[in-house]
Amino acid sequence: RESRSAWFWGLVIPLAVGGLVLFWWSWALVLLLIYPLQIIRLALRGERTARENWWRAVFLVLGKFPEMFGQIRFQLHRWLGGQSRLIEYK
Repeated sequence: RESRSAWFWGLVIPLAVGGLVLFWWSWALVLLLIYPLQIIRLALRGERTARENWWRAVFLVLGKFPEMFGQIRFQLHRWLGGQSRLIEYK
């Protein structure tokens, strides 16, 4: 479920917007409104203070893009037979 969410918000919607820009730019702008609406939805459902809910919602939506890129990178390495490197945190 989490992977599908990252693919949807991080790839499907941007590709749809990109495709719509070529033909119906006004509909592309309308589709872009889905991001602020998602932020509002997440912020209103939060259980913390209003400020924390809004910041959390913004970063949850923004985080879908790097999450999707990481999944694409993983799949490319897997398909091409590449070796994954160890990520060390200090």
